Amino acid sequence: MGCALAVWLAVGREVVHRLSRQRRIVVPAAIVALLVAASVANESWDDRQKVLWERRNFYGAISVVERNGQDAELHARYLTHGRITHGMQFQAEDKRRLPTSYFGRESGIGQTLQVLAARSAARGGVRVAVVGLGVGTLAAYGRPGDSYRFFELDPQVAEAAERFFTYLSDSPARMEVVLGDARANLSVEGDARYDLLVMDAFSGDSVPTHLLTTEAFSIYDRRLAANGVLAINVSNPRLDLRAIVLRLAEKHGYRAARVLQPETEQDRHSMGLFASDWMILSRDAGVLEGLRKHQQPLEIDLGRTPLWTDTHTDLLRILR
Repeated sequence: MGCALAVWLAVGREVVHRLSRQRRIVVPAAIVALLVAASVANESWDDRQKVLWERRNFYGAISVVERNGQDAELHARYLTHGRITHGMQFQAEDKRRLPTSYFGRESGIGQTLQVLAARSAARGGVRVAVVGLGVGTLAAYGRPGDSYRFFELDPQVAEAAERFFTYLSDSPARMEVVLGDARANLSVEGDARYDLLVMDAFSGDSVPTHLLTTEAFSIYDRRLAANGVLAINVSNPRLDLRAIVLRLAEKHGYRAARVLQPETEQDRHSMGLFASDWMILSRDAGVLEGLRKHQQPLEIDLGRTPLWTDTHTDLLRILR
């Protein structure tokens, strides 16, 4: 796209020049200035962004993009799917292990993992299952003795995470990536139990509704330990999933908390942190108590919110 824009700008400048010279047409200075400014901006963007890898399959097109390669402090790689960023990692040695994007330490999932780490100190590591790999950012929280199992539908995402990002390989925790539909894989895991089940599959334009039905929650119930936590990333610019999650929590006997992390220009620029909205569900009041100072009010009327099932979901009702 950058090359094409540069070509069109070059052609445009030449046309303006010839019209002005041959036909004595006076071209407004503002138009010339705009062309020049756009050209400079395009060249500047080309200097800051480089596509390292692109793939397309049944699930869509993904890209690994490198930005700010000339700035050691801001040099980073991003995994993108269309207009959606599915993760990023700084490349500097002192920043590459930082949890970024929706997973910063003050986010709902960051706070939850810190609560669980403190709680598990006496008995060993935290057992974590994550639906949606992205670039493997949550591995940044892994400690010796912890285990993380990532469920990823798209094999190209798994390839990108392992080839171009180092969260998985840097972590001292035990890491595993399971390919295929997460719900199907979770349903056949036998006696597996997790302290934390993270659902990070809803930030894009296409929401896998089968992961937010009462039948799906019945599977999650079987996979969570007695005091386990279900953390759902509901950060989505077009769909408001909070009421759906609360309705499911009510049906399955979970307490719920909402942790909203706002975005600042400084945090996004220097720390790679995006605005995030997390719903944290647990039957253990102690976990939610540990999040109290970060919680937002849950003033949502569930009177008209239907319970999603495998035979009934309604995205139109939750459009923002």
